[in-house]
This record gives sequence, structure tokens and C-alpha cells, in this order.
Amino acid sequence: MRMKQGRGIPFGIRLKDWSQRVLPLAGWLMLVAAAGWMYERRVSVIRASGVAGETVIDVAAVRGGRIRSVGVLPHDLVAAGQPVAYMENNSALATLDTAEAEAARLGSELDALVSRWRIEADDRTGDSINRFRRFASDVEDARVDLLGERARRERDRITLDLAELRLQRAASLMDTGVVGQEEIDILRSERDALARHLEESVATLAAMEDRLEESRRRVDLLAADPEYHAEPQLVPLRHAVTVQEARIQEVRIQIASTVIHAPRLGRVETVLHEAGEVVAAGEPILRLVIPQAGPIVAYLDERAAARIGPNTEVRLRPLREPGSVVLSRVDAIGPRVAQVPLRQRAVPSVPQWGVPVFVENPEAWDVRPGDGFEMEFLIRSAS
Repeated sequence: MRMKQGRGIPFGIRLKDWSQRVLPLAGWLMLVAAAGWMYERRVSVIRASGVAGETVIDVAAVRGGRIRSVGVLPHDLVAAGQPVAYMENNSALATLDTAEAEAARLGSELDALVSRWRIEADDRTGDSINRFRRFASDVEDARVDLLGERARRERDRITLDLAELRLQRAASLMDTGVVGQEEIDILRSERDALARHLEESVATLAAMEDRLEESRRRVDLLAADPEYHAEPQLVPLRHAVTVQEARIQEVRIQIASTVIHAPRLGRVETVLHEAGEVVAAGEPILRLVIPQAGPIVAYLDERAAARIGPNTEVRLRPLREPGSVVLSRVDAIGPRVAQVPLRQRAVPSVPQWGVPVFVENPEAWDVRPGDGFEMEFLIRSAS
């Protein structure tokens, strides 16, 4: 019969062979275990849950009144500075109407005065006095024309802003099938025509301002003449034009508070009020969510928070990618104990308090506002 394998080998040889194979592996495992034990003694871990912060902005009316138009819908992406709503401002429109009508009246009054001067001109008035009157009346005539053009331009700006909002709103509704492409094209054509007209008026306004400056320059040169004297009959008209210029400046300030712009790039989360509703000054009309996530925030009890500080290492595991791990660091510790948000409580129905700890967003991930994380704060001992 064949002997079983190994029975013919002396026990001492077999023991030596076993020790040569097993003991090195056992020694290596012991070293790993010792290193792990030493590491665990040197580094302690505080576990917590964290949520990437989100920035929510309430876009509010600067002045109270009735909303004339809202140009966005929920989930629309808006750019910084983009008009999103427009408040009714009948007083501004009425002021512009008054300024334009007053400019026409003052122009007629100036024309009548100049005509009267022409009739009065005879041998006794002298050429110098006629020249003084003509140059002084040129200044006021240029001011009156500029007044009327500025009033028309401010009204055109209001009309363009409203056209822009109508187009934005229609474009947002197009995906729902409420608005067709034909209506979009009509609104876009109207908006573009108004924009071109407003752009052309810039050159007109600049030419009028140049004319006014040239007229004033001629009067300033003439004022050096010893025989020069200011024309008293122009004083009431000059003051009336100054009053209307101040009113138009006031209208510009009103318009700035009438058009509501998005303060930053963001996505509309909620439209809180629609056209026709009345809101108070400072009352939110819509809510924006900024797409960039803020720091990851965890809440620790006071004892745990006292053990960490800025630059403490943190291991992050995103809930949407459970197998991923990345290192980050503590950016700041909150200044006070705060109530833990519902989502991060151990028991949602039981109020909980903790110190907020802010951890930097890792560059390796595209962190969204509200993303959840499992977090491990690594507390290293000094030794």
C-alpha cells in the first residue's frame, strides 16, 4: 500500500518547513495590526452628516404698488441683472407726459418771445443787443428741445422693458404649448424695433447736447463784452425748464425702482406674486436659487466641536456616490449653537442643537446645493 503523503517526513522537518512559510506572513499581519492600532490611537474620528449649503435669494419690490408684469416662470434660469418683473408706475408716466407737454408749451412761448424781439428790433436797439438776445434764446431753445427728447426717451425705455418681459414670459410658456412660435416672432420683432429706435435716439440726444454746449460756449464768449447784459425776459422760461429737468431726473430714479432685476445668476424656484397683485415695499415677488453650492455644513455637539478647528481634515462620502471618498478640510466653526435642520436630526420630530461646522467643497466633485454627505472628522493627537 502507498503511504499517505507526508507520513514519511520526520516531524522536525515538517515543523521547520511550516515555520518558514507561515511565520513571515503572521509577522507581517501583526505589523499591520500594530500599525492600525497605533494609527487608531493617534487619530480619532468624529462622524456626522452634512449638507451642501444653498443660497436662496428673495427678489423683492423696492417700492410698494401693483405688479404690472412678471417675465419669468418657475425653473427659468435668469442672468444677473436680467429684468424679472415690472411694477406699475403711473406717476412716472404722468410726469413724463407733463414734461413733454411743458417742453412744447415753453417752446411756443420762446418762439413768441423771439418773434416779439424781431418786431421790436429797430435802430435804437443796436446790433449788440440783438446778438445778445439771439445767443441767449439759442441756449434756452436747445434746452427745451433736449427736455422733450429726454422725456420721450424715458417713455421709450419703459416700453422696451415691458416688451422684453412679455417676450421672456412668452418664451417660457412656449414649452408648455400655450404660446406658439408665431406669437414669439411677433413679440421679438416688436422688441427689436423698440431697441433700434432707442439706440437711434442716443445719436439724436448726443447731437442735441452738442448743440446746447455750443450755444452756451457762444454766450460765455459774449459775456466778456462790456456791453453784455442778461436778458431778463428769459429768466421765467429758464427756471421753468430747470424744474422739468429735475422732474425727469426724478422719473429716472423712479424707473430704476420700478424695474426689478435678478441680483445674481440663478434659477427661479417660486413665483410668489403675479401681475395685478399689490405688494408692499420689500415684499418678495419671486425666489431664486443660486446654482453654486455653498460650504458643506455639519452640526456637532459642543464637546465634539471643541475638539476640532479650522483646517481639520474631513473624509467626505456623498450620498449620491456612496463608494467615493475624498478629503477636505474644515473652513470655519460657527459662532454660536444653533438648531439643527430637520434633515440632519437624529430623530426628525425631536428638536436638536449643535455647533455648525463649515467644510470646504471638494473640487473633485460637482457639488449641488442640498447634496448630502457622510462625514468623518479626523482628530490627530499631538504625539
